[in-house]
Amino acid sequence: MKKTDIKKTIGLAITKDELILKTERLVLKDKIEYAQAVCQICLELELDPEDVAKLISGPLKTKLKVEAQKNNVLPRSNTATLE
Repeated sequence: MKKTDIKKTIGLAITKDELILKTERLVLKDKIEYAQAVCQICLELELDPEDVAKLISGPLKTKLKVEAQKNNVLPRSNTATLE
């Protein structure tokens, strides 16, 4: 079964890989932050951000965390980060 068939069968509007690609494209092309990009994707696809949050992991999650710490949304950790 193809990915598109699986997506249609279980009713997903976006897969984890598609979310990562769309987010990275928006960040690079439109020069917006990761959180803004994820929110824009949610608006475009009419998705609840809580549902999309379940798809965020790995490097994308790390980038969002670093961005939130940089913007003082989350407290900074004691570990070094790349900026």
